[in-house]
Amino acid sequence: MPSTLKLVILYDARNNVYRVCDHNLEPEPAEKSVTFWRERQPSLSGLVVDQSTRHAEPDAQHCSACRRTVERASGLTPKPKFGRMEFDMTAKKKEEPAQGSLPTARKPWKKRTPIEVVFDQIEKVREDVAEQEEKLKLARRELQKLEEAKKLLEAK
Repeated sequence: MPSTLKLVILYDARNNVYRVCDHNLEPEPAEKSVTFWRERQPSLSGLVVDQSTRHAEPDAQHCSACRRTVERASGLTPKPKFGRMEFDMTAKKKEEPAQGSLPTARKPWKKRTPIEVVFDQIEKVREDVAEQEEKLKLARRELQKLEEAKKLLEAK
């Protein structure tokens, strides 16, 4: 009896990139998964692809068998590229820890007043002007050297 297992992908036709969402699903849960992912990524096409066998890798994102299945089944030229999920795949998991409990290397966001924003913009423009003045000085020196060389060549 042929396998009825399905895998779910999101396909970005503009970039010819697919992302594997779920695998080892029966037909009805696969359709529910497509609906779930379409709601979260409406700009992408949600598709169900037949699996020939159950895939051993528990995480569909890391399943090489899913990638091979999609590449064989796509029929597209050039073959679609595999891309990792760029959105929150854990949205389906209710037991995911809160964002605040995860260690991060980034500084926490600090609200700034409009005055601080303007002062920061002024400082950035000042730095940009100083950088451009340095470039202008170098260009003037180069021009001066070339003009001196021109005078020497004209004198001959």
